[in-house]
Amino acid sequence: MTTPQKPASNDASMLSGDGSSMEQIRELLFGQQQRATEERLQQANAAIESLRQQTSEQLAQAEQRLGERVQQSEHNGTDRYQALAAELQDGLQALQQQLEQRVDDVQTQLQSELAEMNRQLVQEQDRLQADKMDRNQMARLLKQLAQQLQEHD
Repeated sequence: MTTPQKPASNDASMLSGDGSSMEQIRELLFGQQQRATEERLQQANAAIESLRQQTSEQLAQAEQRLGERVQQSEHNGTDRYQALAAELQDGLQALQQQLEQRVDDVQTQLQSELAEMNRQLVQEQDRLQADKMDRNQMARLLKQLAQQLQEHD
């Protein structure tokens, strides 16, 4: 016949519903996820800012090239100038569309990651709640068993 083992001090404090232990567990489980989410958001914001800066630089370069071409083509007449202006306008629109597409892609990715992290967080919360209920049920059963043993003594 085996004798039941005494719960370890950590198990005993968890069975007794020690709030600080649960807070520590929550911090260990969810604190890291929250920090990771915040870090990902910061990285995404940095990526968006980098994309905006690159696009601004590309626009500045395109404007500079246009300015140089305009100076060269002033001698060639108005028709050539209008063609260059139209070319620049098309190039600027293409760059703007690329930037918008990149921002949309990053935003979509962030939303997907955030949704997945939220799903995992809810799943973990549900699991912890179920564990807590199981511990409460176990505590009630142990109390009943102790009472029955006391009644039989």
